[in-house]
Amino acid sequence: MEMLRQEMEHRLSVWFRKTDQMMRRKIERRVKKTGVYSGQHRILMHLNLRPNCSQAELAEWMEISPAAIAVSIKKLEKGGYIQRRPDAADNRALQVIISPKGKAVIEQSIDIFQKVDEEMFAGFSEAELQQLEVFLERMYRNLEDKKKMEEI
Repeated sequence: MEMLRQEMEHRLSVWFRKTDQMMRRKIERRVKKTGVYSGQHRILMHLNLRPNCSQAELAEWMEISPAAIAVSIKKLEKGGYIQRRPDAADNRALQVIISPKGKAVIEQSIDIFQKVDEEMFAGFSEAELQQLEVFLERMYRNLEDKKKMEEI
């Protein structure tokens, strides 16, 4: 009986990874058409949720070095997607602000995400989606709890 469970867990893990990879590929292919690379795209989407944050906050959120975020920010600024302005509260810090061109990319991206979600969840009932959400949250918590234990 234990072997059957292990086989089922393995098959489910494979399907989970394959689904995640397929979703990412679809999104990346479509987002590429906006003219922004995926790492830069993540920055724009974060700025949309947290307007006027600093480069340091972006680096922390993306879990990359301040130097790496500075390179991406510079490219986005050169492309006209963002602007940097001194922070009114701290002249040493720079706030990153989305330009109208950047806002257009964000609007296109939100549309892309919605379409991919619609494709991915086609044929699911509302009850099935709710059940799937419960299962995915439980899986996440299971892994999150293990991560906490590993840090101790």
